Amino acid sequence: MRFSTLGHTGVEVSRVSLGTAFFGVHIKEEECARILDRALELGINVIDTAEKYIRPKPGTSESVLGDLLQGRREEVFLATKVDPGRAWAGGSLNRGLTRRVLVQAVEGSLRRLDTDHIDLLYAHEPDSSTPLDETIAAFDHLIQAGKVRYAGLSNFPAWQLVEALWTGDRLGCRPISAAQDLYNVFERGPESDLYPVCQRDGVGTFAYSPLAGGLVTGKYTQEMAQGDTPVPKSIRAGYFERVTEESGEASSAPKLTRNALARAARIAAWSRDRGYTGAQAALAWVLGNPDVTSAILGVSTVQQLDSNASGFDLVLTPAERNELSELAAAETE
Repeated sequence: MRFSTLGHTGVEVSRVSLGTAFFGVHIKEEECARILDRALELGINVIDTAEKYIRPKPGTSESVLGDLLQGRREEVFLATKVDPGRAWAGGSLNRGLTRRVLVQAVEGSLRRLDTDHIDLLYAHEPDSSTPLDETIAAFDHLIQAGKVRYAGLSNFPAWQLVEALWTGDRLGCRPISAAQDLYNVFERGPESDLYPVCQRDGVGTFAYSPLAGGLVTGKYTQEMAQGDTPVPKSIRAGYFERVTEESGEASSAPKLTRNALARAARIAAWSRDRGYTGAQAALAWVLGNPDVTSAILGVSTVQQLDSNASGFDLVLTPAERNELSELAAAETE
């Protein structure tokens, strides 16, 4: 396992983080335990969760992790997120990124995680109704209280990250230390503005959905793209379809269009020709970007984790990265 320094913090984090969005609901706790054990054996030291993982039972992932991390909490850098929508909380008083909500959410996460501190607390997404001064000051309050070590922003555009950094500097608060956003060979938005800002200002970056919601794992074939073979169902596909339909949220899994399936099939074939799986190549592609501090990998089984592990230290040549980029961008004829 390779490691990176998280921005200006000095904290050494693994280049691959373990995502736990499906812990405890779609993945039984026994398998969660095996996945966590194996992740730690492989050198992963960042565990990523959130209070809203997973609907319709928010907090489930945190509760499962709280049980599984007993006796080894100090082995991991634990990240969680506060969701400003908080549909389960009831009433407008319990929503947003106000000091009230952040403190309340952290207290709940600490109970579920059965820990006395959170290493990295993110705002899960922007909240246009709460001034940044309020949110940044609340982060700083939680850091000063020892309940949180570092603050981060998830799914925030680059301009809002810049504003948050300016706000923290003006208020004399601890700066934002990390940014998390969707990034993979199909979704490259952060390259144009978010990652340059993070590099300039010493903010660590976490890329979620590096395997494009499973699109590059090799289970989607050219025959599926042509409509000759049914597309398999998956945990992630079902979840993201449900979330998008019910809440209008953006999905981190690409829509399974004919064009997307064809691109995925080309990447799988390209990878096989070089002795990789599509997942290994796609993960290596993400980690090959020096602006990425760590890629958040979600798996459903230990077998998936072990298969993907071969991509942890795989280094693609610049030519290979360019070839993959072109395959992912090519339109279907």
